[in-house]
Amino acid sequence: QEPARWMAEHQMEGGLPEGWESYVAEMQAAASGAVGSMELDVAASAAGTMAAQCGACHQAQNAMIALSIGEPPAAEPGTEAHMARHLWAMERLWEGLVTPSDAAWAAGSGVLADEPLAGSSFSDDPQLEAELAELAGRIHALGAEAATVVELGPRGQLYGQMLATCAPCHTRIQGMLP
Repeated sequence: QEPARWMAEHQMEGGLPEGWESYVAEMQAAASGAVGSMELDVAASAAGTMAAQCGACHQAQNAMIALSIGEPPAAEPGTEAHMARHLWAMERLWEGLVTPSDAAWAAGSGVLADEPLAGSSFSDDPQLEAELAELAGRIHALGAEAATVVELGPRGQLYGQMLATCAPCHTRIQGMLP
């Protein structure tokens, strides 16, 4: 919440291009919503909205931001390699929002659309395993959906849904990975 509080309260000073004020106002409104909420989905949605507003401002200003997308980590067996791919994908999706970049967005959504991790066992608890499988399936379905979304606002909302899906999985498996 501290970064969101900073964004909500920070007074932007001169030197920015004309026309940026409305984007900053929208970003700060979303940040204020994140600060005031104890709900993960609200805070995650606010993060997606803030990123989309960055991209919308860059787009409106015809800003050209250079990216080096690179290649995702290899699709190897095991949880660690799979999570490295997820991290890479989420970073590309973020870049796809804030720069904005259709190529970065497509790269990230393509990796997240891969098949969920199979055969992973974090616990002997079948209920926990079922919850984790559901979350894994959801993040991969969101990745596939992301490949079809072209506008920044809906991309930001989808990114927020992804964050809200990743967080409970990470919380549940904390301490279970080698």
